[in-house]
Amino acid sequence: MIDDEDIKLKTAYEEIYQKVMDMIITKKYEPQMMAGTLMAQALKMYRITLTDEDYFKMVDAIHQSALSLSPIVDKNKLN
Repeated sequence: MIDDEDIKLKTAYEEIYQKVMDMIITKKYEPQMMAGTLMAQALKMYRITLTDEDYFKMVDAIHQSALSLSPIVDKNKLN
């Protein structure tokens, strides 16, 4: 069963995704610029809302998962 919070999260994700992709597709902003901006905003929001311990655990988890990521094969889809 999907609850209201799941629906809100999915809706927020889709809304932001569409706005970001529109800005990338119309070449208003480069994909790296959008990714960096979103990452900086997310880290700022987490920093404000999490305890120091939880924030640094999360940042460490992001760093660890980044080490195992493979590059996107077709980068032209975003350009």
